[in-house]
Amino acid sequence: MSNYTELCTRTKDFHILYVEDDARFRENTYKILEHFFPKIDTAFDGEDAYTKYLEYFTVHRKHYDLIITDINMPKLNGLELTNKIYKHNKEQLVIVISAHDSAEYLLEFVNIGIEHFLVKPFELKKLFDVLDNASLKLLSLPKELAEPNIQRLNDTFSWDCKKLLLLKNEHSIKLTKKEILLIQLFMENRHRAVSFEEIYDVLWGDDRHLALAHNLNPIISRLKKKLPENLIASIYGFGYRFIL
Repeated sequence: MSNYTELCTRTKDFHILYVEDDARFRENTYKILEHFFPKIDTAFDGEDAYTKYLEYFTVHRKHYDLIITDINMPKLNGLELTNKIYKHNKEQLVIVISAHDSAEYLLEFVNIGIEHFLVKPFELKKLFDVLDNASLKLLSLPKELAEPNIQRLNDTFSWDCKKLLLLKNEHSIKLTKKEILLIQLFMENRHRAVSFEEIYDVLWGDDRHLALAHNLNPIISRLKKKLPENLIASIYGFGYRFIL
């Protein structure tokens, strides 16, 4: 096991998301975690965490290094949150904090690949051991590859993934917020089809009552007119994808 100084050296550049609905427990644990992680975002429930997870990737073009999440939370519990996150990044490292009455969930977490657990109330030595093991695992994972800012769609069109601009012959084309979100989603998943469910999550998030085909279809139709012909392909009964 590493010593305290070695662990702090390994984790000093990690950016983590800590999810806990109990405000007092969240505040107390945050004060401990900030000794190891200078960059900590917090969320108060599963939905808040998922929104921040997507926003972080949009802004930084990479995922959080580590997620630390409670199990029993309103709106989305820890298992539901982890499953949604795994749809975006199967390699995401997650530490699960459980209460003693959460045992029924633990096998499900193990089955989806979670290896690191803490049980409330945890001792500092146990926290140290879990963070030590998780940081070593994280450093063994391949780094996310940096992509060029400008990605060509064809000889005329390109996408600036840093400035979020669609360019035609180097001139920007005006896009709505939802059109930008769609292009981001398709470009990030350009080697596969994107399901309707994924599209609804990105475009409407918590406003699930708006996640309907008759709301999506006009957005897709307008976006197609701004993009190269036949770039957006419809996958019958499933979703859409970019044909690059």
